Amino acid sequence: MFARLTTIQGNPEKIEDAIRVIENDVIPASKVLPGFKTGYWFADRKTGKMYSVTVFETEKDVESTEAAASQLRKQATEKLGAEVKNVERLELIARA
Repeated sequence: MFARLTTIQGNPEKIEDAIRVIENDVIPASKVLPGFKTGYWFADRKTGKMYSVTVFETEKDVESTEAAASQLRKQATEKLGAEVKNVERLELIARA
């Protein structure tokens, strides 16, 4: 499996807003992406830094969904006044 790891800098005072955007917009849109397996969204309430890890069946799935993921990031960060700091593609090499 392969994953996309996204780092976002947001406002600590808008974490609850971020949760709503993730639950109402990001998760439903992510679930219909080809090869999507699961996703995890994390936040540091003190700093406003957020991370998302979306897991896909194949590397090709990650690559083929990049445009849709980019659009999702743009929409979500614009709603929250946040900024995408980094996006990485990673291979899952172990899990428990």
